[in-house]
Amino acid sequence: MTLGAFALSVALAASPKAPAAPPAPPAPPVDPVQALRDGVKDFLSRYAAKDLAGVVALFEPRAPLFLGTDLGESCNDLPCIQELLSDRFQVWETATISDPARIHVEAAPPLGTAWFDTELDARSGGTRRKTKLRFATTWRLDGTQWKMTQVLLAVPTVGQSGKEILRQNELN
Repeated sequence: MTLGAFALSVALAASPKAPAAPPAPPAPPVDPVQALRDGVKDFLSRYAAKDLAGVVALFEPRAPLFLGTDLGESCNDLPCIQELLSDRFQVWETATISDPARIHVEAAPPLGTAWFDTELDARSGGTRRKTKLRFATTWRLDGTQWKMTQVLLAVPTVGQSGKEILRQNELN
């Protein structure tokens, strides 16, 4: 190595280096309640669009449960849920679902629940049918994604409360 090359290498080593870029700030923590509310909206959007693969993808594959409005609608694996949803989706040609109402979310990661009412406005042929739906869902945090583990679907009734039933069965 020549004296000039040596001097150059010493000079380069001693020269100030460009300051390192500051580390990226950590991502803000995701609010689990908001994440579940977003999950509910995503579920309803996919459900109304008859997006079978999309709805099934929201389920936790190891231990899913879907209980429908009929006693026979009880599924505890993804193929059964896929069949149940496929049958449901054949009932309408197009549908919209209202934003969830009376939504109640509890989250204590890794588990969370979301209960809510919504309205399905379905059209098939020239027929339009609006149906109130009530969902109770349980979610499990899988890494960074919330996955549904349980869905209970009910069609709420009017005039079938305990008080109404008692009134109808009073002995006169």
